[in-house]
Amino acid sequence: MLQELSANNSNRLAIATSKLRKELLRDVEPFGLNDFFSAIVSSDDVEHGKPAPDMVLKGMEKLNSTKDETVYVGDTLYDLEAAHNAGVSFALAGWETKMSDQFKKY
Repeated sequence: MLQELSANNSNRLAIATSKLRKELLRDVEPFGLNDFFSAIVSSDDVEHGKPAPDMVLKGMEKLNSTKDETVYVGDTLYDLEAAHNAGVSFALAGWETKMSDQFKKY
């Protein structure tokens, strides 16, 4: 999926994570996943973490993206709330997490 999305030059992808940058890079670099993303926003890049909109807005700034062009893909309620607070569309990631049942309310 990342290959398909990043192959289309009109798609710009970013990571917005509550992890510290060094933790994220430790997790993604060995697999080359960081190559698919044009921007990374980590908890050490913003004053307020999710569900505040700071990470989403910082990612949009780095990608020079508008709210209408942005879709936030996440797997937690914090992600959903961050997208809502930033005024962007949200898509639920298609894997099971311990929070999956929480989304049934929405």
